[in-house]
Amino acid sequence: AGDVVAQLARLGQELNVEAWVVGIPRRTRSHDGEAKFHRFADELRQRTCKPVLLWDETLTTVEAEERLRAGGRKGARRTEDIDMYAAAIILQSWLDEQSRRRS
Repeated sequence: AGDVVAQLARLGQELNVEAWVVGIPRRTRSHDGEAKFHRFADELRQRTCKPVLLWDETLTTVEAEERLRAGGRKGARRTEDIDMYAAAIILQSWLDEQSRRRS
């Protein structure tokens, strides 16, 4: 996780990130699995001095696969594409919730 956090910290600084939204499954397979997400979030928060918001990612991979399939996307980068779409869905879900709370 250290290398990923360092890369995210550099990217966040370049893009002037105000906060991080990290997808976390509502249920993990083990307590240890859940602890990994929290350790990652803590490390990112400490490294960047920015808020890290854990956001439910339940079914985002399924939704991303459906969107890609509906768009006719195929190819070798399919897993990478699914991850990218799932991340966009997580972020959009968080943004939508913030908008609802302000209304």
